[in-house]
Amino acid sequence: MSAGKSADPAAGSPLHTGDLVTYTLSFVNGTSSAIDIDTFDDLSGVLNHAEIVMQPTASNAGLDAVLASDRILITGKLPAGSRSTVTYAVRVLANDFRVTSEMVNTFAGCTPGETCETRHPIPPAKKPPKSPKTPTSLPQAPSGPPVPGGSESPAPPPQGW
Repeated sequence: MSAGKSADPAAGSPLHTGDLVTYTLSFVNGTSSAIDIDTFDDLSGVLNHAEIVMQPTASNAGLDAVLASDRILITGKLPAGSRSTVTYAVRVLANDFRVTSEMVNTFAGCTPGETCETRHPIPPAKKPPKSPKTPTSLPQAPSGPPVPGGSESPAPPPQGW
């Protein structure tokens, strides 16, 4: 049996807030008998950057794919001479809570020589330009008795004081 994974957009492509990434896990049974499948896809390096927007779906009725915490568990039987895929999708979140700047997804059931891990860089979001600082309080004019005629300036003290 061989097993591997792919991503669309392809691994290495930079991702930005709102981007959709579709992952496909592929299984090929080239033998003459059914094979038991019991593996997982590790999403721990994905779910701190993205949310699942399409639940995992297996193309073969003999396989089950279930999201459990930060893993997709894949179990069942792959018939002799058959192929199957498990597909799911995530959408990249705003980077307010990002721990790292790379989304990493590792398939534990991968066959050596196949693609077992996908990595997508996530460049920092462009920050809006800073607005000029405005004072929190304006200077106050000295207060004094109102001046006849409505002027708000304080009247000078009388002569001789």
